[in-house]
Amino acid sequence: MTDQQKGLKNAIDNLLPRAEHRRWELRGYPCSHGCAALFAMNERPKDNLHVCYTRTVYLKAYEHMLKPMKGSLYWPQTGHPDILPPKARRMPGRPKKNRRREQGEPGAGVKLGKKGVIMRCSRCLMYGHNKSTCGTSEEECSERQRLAAEEKNAQSEVARAQAIERKKKTTTQKKKQNRESGQGANEGQQPKRKRGSPTKAGNVQVLPPPPPLPPPGVGVYVFKDGTIQVSSQPVEGTSGSNKTAMKKHNASQP
Repeated sequence: MTDQQKGLKNAIDNLLPRAEHRRWELRGYPCSHGCAALFAMNERPKDNLHVCYTRTVYLKAYEHMLKPMKGSLYWPQTGHPDILPPKARRMPGRPKKNRRREQGEPGAGVKLGKKGVIMRCSRCLMYGHNKSTCGTSEEECSERQRLAAEEKNAQSEVARAQAIERKKKTTTQKKKQNRESGQGANEGQQPKRKRGSPTKAGNVQVLPPPPPLPPPGVGVYVFKDGTIQVSSQPVEGTSGSNKTAMKKHNASQP
């Protein structure tokens, strides 16, 4: 330490006898008070470090070669027996399967522990203790539980109102989008069937109306060549093999 540094240190000791600037003397670099004083004197704290922090001393400390040390095979042998660890002794009780974990190491199970969880009393609804150590009176506990129930009901009502409002808003937006996109574009097209099994009304197949029936006493005859003739009397000039009676209606049928 130079004479100037010693004078500066003595001046700081006289001004601040119990301050933390004594770290300068112990560690070798200026403290916050010393840096403030050096800046006031237009000096750099870097120039007032101990000589052990300089690059020259650091290189001088490691300038000699560090020779490697030989292994245990080259150690000198003695006539004494080797030192062995103590024999393992079976401890009482069931042996443990899991290893001992380090402090702060998470466990192997999937169940989370309650470390760091703030306890809450189920009786007075206060934090910091549980029901077994609760010392709150019955009247105060009843009042706290009543206020908690009212607050919970109010929150439920607000959540229900928000859900209804959100549903209405979504439905209105969907109707508006369908009106804008489907107006005039989907004319003449069948609506898309919803997913899932169709309703019972959708399972019924609507058939076209049957053709009108011929008047009573009229027979329909189909020949082999494909011609059809309707007559109330048998067709003359044809044999039974050349004609086939397809359908006859009784006079009593309407």
